[in-house]
Amino acid sequence: MYTVGLLSAIALFNGIDLSILPAVSSLLQREFSLADYQVGALGAAYVLVYAFAVIPFGVWSDGGARRLVVGFGVMIWSLATAISAATQNFAQLVVARGAVGFGEASYLPAGNSLVGDLYPREQRARALSFINAAFRAGIAFGVLGGAALAAALGWRAAFLIAALPGFVLGFLALRLREPGRGAGEAMPATLRITGEYDWGAYRQLLRIPTVRPVILAVSLCLFVSQGAGFWMPLYLQRHFGIGVAQAGAIAGLPLLVGGLIGTFGGGWIGDWRARKTPRGYLEVAIASLVLAAVALFAVYSAPTLPLLAAAWFFGSMFLSVWIPVLQAQVQLVVIPVMRASGITLTLLAGNLFGNALAPPVIGGVSGALHSLSLALLLLVPALTLVAALSLIPALSTAAKDSAAMDASWRARLQTAFAPPPA
Repeated sequence: MYTVGLLSAIALFNGIDLSILPAVSSLLQREFSLADYQVGALGAAYVLVYAFAVIPFGVWSDGGARRLVVGFGVMIWSLATAISAATQNFAQLVVARGAVGFGEASYLPAGNSLVGDLYPREQRARALSFINAAFRAGIAFGVLGGAALAAALGWRAAFLIAALPGFVLGFLALRLREPGRGAGEAMPATLRITGEYDWGAYRQLLRIPTVRPVILAVSLCLFVSQGAGFWMPLYLQRHFGIGVAQAGAIAGLPLLVGGLIGTFGGGWIGDWRARKTPRGYLEVAIASLVLAAVALFAVYSAPTLPLLAAAWFFGSMFLSVWIPVLQAQVQLVVIPVMRASGITLTLLAGNLFGNALAPPVIGGVSGALHSLSLALLLLVPALTLVAALSLIPALSTAAKDSAAMDASWRARLQTAFAPPPA
């Protein structure tokens, strides 16, 4: 439980570092004279570097000490966040945010792999829900705290204060206990495999039928989550004429409470449903995304702040359910020594086609339509529904792929522990 607790604390500050930028975006626009597409480019710089950095970190996580991957990564992104506070122009801020993305690419593949070896399959979604709930809380705290600190002390102080805890967390991560590979399976082992998997692992993963629809759904979900969260503070300020701190509170509080409920609830309901059927995680994800699409349509149609806040709460809740259940679904069909690579592959696609595209695409559509509210209304609910539909093909392959994973892992163990030839 200590490892999950530490990974959750790291995820908390990952979310804070990520969400401070949209919380202070109006102040950055004012100081650096930025257009909407440039604000979107700041978000894209983080995500693009993250997307490509996650590949070597995933390979390292499957072949080396995962505690080192996490520890050094946390320290890198904390240093980059602190440097963000000292930037003097748009170009410097782009570079600093890219460096944050490089560091933050480390912990999720390694952390998910650790959880897969620490917990049996029927408990993984719940364990992952703690980490993902902390990340969602961090996003909300970043919006709330970042806006409040920026209003009181300036946006530079907000970045600097957010950076400091990461150095302590990185040191603690370096001292984590490393579990054996596959220790959480029904056929436990303590394999100390180093360097066995390389770039070819990603081709093997793409041959798993269930993995492909999950990757598509994750990409769409990340586009929606990033787009809705990134632009919400600015949308509130423009559409309702409120200040930075108030916009941060209205965007952050429903996101915090709804995100925590959705993430924890999704983990518990997903594990419960998965005990009955191998497609249980997928069923929970599909249902929650359909409900999220309805709630998000209500968000951008709401005529008053109270109605918007209520709809944003439900949208945040339902849009958080997919995170632990789809991560658990990937672990269900991928053998233990390739799980970091499995998460890496979903993150690569999700960041390139989801997180990286959402801020500039929505910003660009906003500029073309001369309306941020219309851009959000047209894109966010529709793509959430498409994400739900994209998971339907995986319903027919999940059971077969889960059984294939068990058979593959059993064969690997028999080979690993077979007596040497006479």
